[in-house]
Amino acid sequence: MKKCLRWGCFLLFCIVLMTGCTSSGKLDEGNIACVIALETVPAEFDAFRDEIHKKLDIEVFLNNEVNERTYAVHLNAENGFRQEAMLNPGFYQVKWCTESPFYIHMEAATRQAVLEVGADKENRLDVYVTNPEELAANVLWMEASAQILKEEIFARKVQWKGEVIDIKDIVNYVDFEYNQPVGAYGQAGISNLAERIGIVVMNETDHELSWRECAVQSVTFSSTNAILAGGAMVGVPLAEIVHKESGCYGTPDALDGSVLLGAGVEQIRAAYLDTVSGDKITIATDANGSYVMKMTYEFAVFE
Repeated sequence: MKKCLRWGCFLLFCIVLMTGCTSSGKLDEGNIACVIALETVPAEFDAFRDEIHKKLDIEVFLNNEVNERTYAVHLNAENGFRQEAMLNPGFYQVKWCTESPFYIHMEAATRQAVLEVGADKENRLDVYVTNPEELAANVLWMEASAQILKEEIFARKVQWKGEVIDIKDIVNYVDFEYNQPVGAYGQAGISNLAERIGIVVMNETDHELSWRECAVQSVTFSSTNAILAGGAMVGVPLAEIVHKESGCYGTPDALDGSVLLGAGVEQIRAAYLDTVSGDKITIATDANGSYVMKMTYEFAVFE
């Protein structure tokens, strides 16, 4: 028993050494007013759908090495992308800056690497969007064209960055940096994280092939750059796709995840099957079913 206790204390000591004693600080614990704000709120924010606009958030983490505390600042629509804080004097290093939701391709950064807080200072940290052109283009790409809306859902079509193409042709529109050969009768999963897209290819021969010579088995989209035939896209509530009457795809052929839809237990997946082609479309959401995280189109799964 004593040996186990000593071992447990040793492990706890090691964890403390590795992680340090940094704790979460409060934005109202000091006596000097500071402002952390988005210096220019992009006009594109107002063009996003309401459910996406509500999720817009830029989180800035500030670290004070003296008091060993980290402060989390959220800039969002609710506070007008401007956060006021009352901090103690000192130097607060920008630990990192993150943006959400992930699927709109927004990137942000701070103008300063350190926020110096003092009675005779301006005490302001400016945040800015580093890729405004891409953000603006993304808003346009989220508009479903009349062409993609009238396509049958198993037409093997996708609107990619505003252009309607065959889904398998996505390999000619996205740079997949993959140089490994695919073994005989083997599979390879290949992705482009920046574009938030992944493919699975299959070598149907008895010898090695370049992945480009293999058959595309499936394509997974995880951003608003892609709209599937019929209008399904990432970022929308699940009900906009699977609702029996108002959903663009209607009732799914299979549904798994939480026992109760939206119970928040695990990821929800709705599947649609085509008995003619054998194709399958899977729509995956977060555990609450509040928004679509990714869409996967698989070819001839059930032939």
